Amino acid sequence: MFVQQSRLYIHSSPSFGLLWLLPRLESFKEQYPLIQVNLSCSYENLHFTRDKIDIDIRHGIPNWTGVEIRTVRSEKLEVLASPKLLEGSPVSKPKDLLKKELILSKSTLVTWPQWFAHQGLSIPEFPYTFSFDRSYMSLEAATHGLGFVLESNLLTQNYLDSGKLVKVFTDDLSVPISAHHLVYPRTHENIPKVNHFLNWIGDEIIKND
Repeated sequence: MFVQQSRLYIHSSPSFGLLWLLPRLESFKEQYPLIQVNLSCSYENLHFTRDKIDIDIRHGIPNWTGVEIRTVRSEKLEVLASPKLLEGSPVSKPKDLLKKELILSKSTLVTWPQWFAHQGLSIPEFPYTFSFDRSYMSLEAATHGLGFVLESNLLTQNYLDSGKLVKVFTDDLSVPISAHHLVYPRTHENIPKVNHFLNWIGDEIIKND
């Protein structure tokens, strides 16, 4: 007997889709085997009806109108480095980073100048060894020891678990942000496949805390 699958169309910002969502989709599939997930990624804010999107996971300031917005609240930016780099170029306080190789993630809401300002420091005008417009590129560069990176803890868990990257400072030097948001038309919340996904991703985010 053929059982019709329900298709769930998700659009996501690229790094969240690749680094956070994709590694966890097996868990969603185990809970909801009859829902076929269709995932596309870009920084565009797509039109839900025209582009046939059920849920959009957006990165940025939540100033969108006419939609429901659930902000991921557990997010914070942390300084990370490869163990090899940290061993050869140790730091003990934020000021030490002013003389180190820094990787700029251009897409994060808080970048190096703001992070240094939080620590009461100012940064030179052109301090970056590399800059990238995608977080996954910045993180990959950091794993190769190309510099210290400032990135979201939502995106870095696999890097930390594998030991490819380590936290440079304690949690009190991290910066809380609200950069990732689940966005959807209010009417979509009543659609079972959307409701299942929202409940599932809420549980997964809690596990990340």
